[in-house]
Formats: sequence, structure tokens, C-alpha cells
Amino acid sequence: MTQCDRCHTEARVTIVSKFNTDVICPDCKDDETQAPGHAHAAEVEEAHVRSGDCSFAGVGLSAEDLSFLAARRAARGEVKHDGAV
Repeated sequence: MTQCDRCHTEARVTIVSKFNTDVICPDCKDDETQAPGHAHAAEVEEAHVRSGDCSFAGVGLSAEDLSFLAARRAARGEVKHDGAV
């Protein structure tokens, strides 16, 4: 199994984030699709892939997106391996 780069849980199924190269679990992917910057990140990624750039590293996570995703993980009661939410 692979560990999710966001919530650090073990996951049998993973996907790469639209924002960056994080490998994430289905729960974190669901959270990501609702993040404020997701539509923009998906559009930029699609444009890069269509132009032949299949190794685009993503647009990155804004402070707003990071805060949103942390709040979603906290709402699920997930705690990072270092004890932080």
C-alpha cells in the first residue's frame, strides 16, 4: 500500500493531485475537488497535457487551498503522523 501525502493514511487506491505531485487517497481527492483553486488547477494542468507537457508539476497550493484542505482533514478527524491536524 501507499501512504497518502496529505493525510498520511495507508491507501490501496491513490491518484496524483491536480495542484502538485502529491499522491493522495480518495478522501483527500474528494476534498481537493472542492478546494477554492481546484478548477483553475485542473484547467492549467489540462492545457499543459494538451501541449505535450505530461510532467507538469502543478500550480501549487495557495494559502487558501491549504487552509481549506486542512479544515476538511480535521473535520474527518484525521491527524498527521506528527500529531498536527
